[in-house]
Amino acid sequence: MNKFLEKPIAILGGGNAGHSATADLSLAGYKVNFYEHPKFAQHFKPSLETKLIDIVEIQGQPGRTAQAKVHKVTVDIKEALVDAGLIFLLVPSFAHELFFEEMIPELKDGQVIVLWAANSGALRLRRLLRERRPGLKVTIYETDQPPCAARLLSDAGEGYYESTTVKRVGPPKIMVFRSAAGPWLGNPSEFYMDYPLVISALPAKDTEVALDDIRTLYPLFKPCKNVINVALCTPHHLIHPPLCILNTGRIEAIKEDFIILKDGHTPSVFAVQDAICKELDAIADAVGGNVTLPPSVPRSFVKYKTDFPSIYGKDGMKNRFVTEDVPFGSVPVSLFAKKFGIKTPLIDAFIYIASAINGEDYYNTGRNLEKLGIADVGMDKLLRIVNEEDLYEGIL
Repeated sequence: MNKFLEKPIAILGGGNAGHSATADLSLAGYKVNFYEHPKFAQHFKPSLETKLIDIVEIQGQPGRTAQAKVHKVTVDIKEALVDAGLIFLLVPSFAHELFFEEMIPELKDGQVIVLWAANSGALRLRRLLRERRPGLKVTIYETDQPPCAARLLSDAGEGYYESTTVKRVGPPKIMVFRSAAGPWLGNPSEFYMDYPLVISALPAKDTEVALDDIRTLYPLFKPCKNVINVALCTPHHLIHPPLCILNTGRIEAIKEDFIILKDGHTPSVFAVQDAICKELDAIADAVGGNVTLPPSVPRSFVKYKTDFPSIYGKDGMKNRFVTEDVPFGSVPVSLFAKKFGIKTPLIDAFIYIASAINGEDYYNTGRNLEKLGIADVGMDKLLRIVNEEDLYEGIL
């Protein structure tokens, strides 16, 4: 037990999630190698220069603040991965390819990679590893959500990436909105008590390899049937695409005064999201698992996210709720359903409508089955891939 925690933990991604997880683990006494892609080095400069992260607010824990000292902060992927046991990738799904390109040449046998809120990223990484490093022996996990929800702040208290005019000096500042019982943050937010994190390795038979170590850090984790089932449990593609698309006119007309997570949920939107839950349940039945999101989750999501930073109308329809959650969340789920002979008319409709709105064929540009390496694989063989097959030998 804890063999992976005896080495540094590499956290890849210098955004909100990466900073909050790095601060949490560092404050708990773990050595963290904190990495950001060189492309984003300018935004990462305060972290590189200070090797400090300030937690300035934790919702639900008034007055609790701390300054984390980070073991290593770098834009050199080799330096980040060289001595790491666990590797956490905490970036939006549309940044996976950029980070995979950096990671793959530097990975070593025995390492464990956790793709947080991955939207079927484990299958994509697996395909790339089979093509480029077929003899490598690593374990890949996928989760449905990030370990906490947080926001980097500027010195003026604004969203870190929302202001380009405010000078940022000193350590980066983090405001935590909810956490999944991290090792220092502790006390899980109510949302995670109702909807705990789920996780699976690819294939699922490897889930126990590092689960004890991961649960040492995040005890709320529950093992999931397989990575397809994890994708079905991800709340974002259930909540966000219908929320945005059914409110397109309001987003584009009202702009700054329209806070979508609070103002966009109406009885009709809830009814559509409830119906999508039934489509997800049908896919889960075919996979042999279950969905951790009951039909009431959209209403609960609103309750928990009332004070959570929201997109505004000014962000238009090319916000992450559409440009990430449709091509990387909804598209693979829709195509998994077709593979299992399940009809998903609502999920499919929102993909087509989002594609028309943004002038992009998300079935083509998104995370489709060709990119996952399973386009020509039958249903039974696909279940063997995600449940049983050795990661680097066999059928692909």
